[in-house]
Amino acid sequence: CVVSFRGSNGGNIANWVANSFYFLADWPLNEFEDAEWCKGCKVHYGWAHAYDELKNDVVSSITELGCTSLVLTGHSLGSAVATIASFDLRYTMGYHVEATWAFGKPRVGNRAFVDAFEAEATKQGVFPPVWRVVHYHDPVPRLPSWLGRSFVHGGLEVYYTDRESSNYLVCPQEGNSENTSAA
Repeated sequence: CVVSFRGSNGGNIANWVANSFYFLADWPLNEFEDAEWCKGCKVHYGWAHAYDELKNDVVSSITELGCTSLVLTGHSLGSAVATIASFDLRYTMGYHVEATWAFGKPRVGNRAFVDAFEAEATKQGVFPPVWRVVHYHDPVPRLPSWLGRSFVHGGLEVYYTDRESSNYLVCPQEGNSENTSAA
């Protein structure tokens, strides 16, 4: 089954409110102390809250459809939610998430979150843990940039280098070259 999360809707105030909560919050949100399975994990509060609002409907739908293996995808805000959902569905629900495709994905969490996310994907034999598809002109994958290195990317980046062609690079997992959104 494919689970897709849409990006921000220009007229939807709730989407822009979620996007504006650029601070790291403990994850999972419903834990009062660090979850043992994600020690020290922090994520963008607004996107984690957006996922929490959708989680019951998502789980209900994939249960009703009888899904045992999933592909998650999203664009912008939706890719951030897909990333959080991918980790949660893998770890807490036991679903096999074959792939996560994130288009124009901002940085979602801290290093502890990314490391735990990638470790859980590896346990399921999934590599890369997320495919990040980035257009060179899109500023969103560089967000939130003003908060230093607290927010980090994970997975592999497919970087489209210009507007006129379909030229792309598959960037190293650490993604620190100037031709990537992680720079």
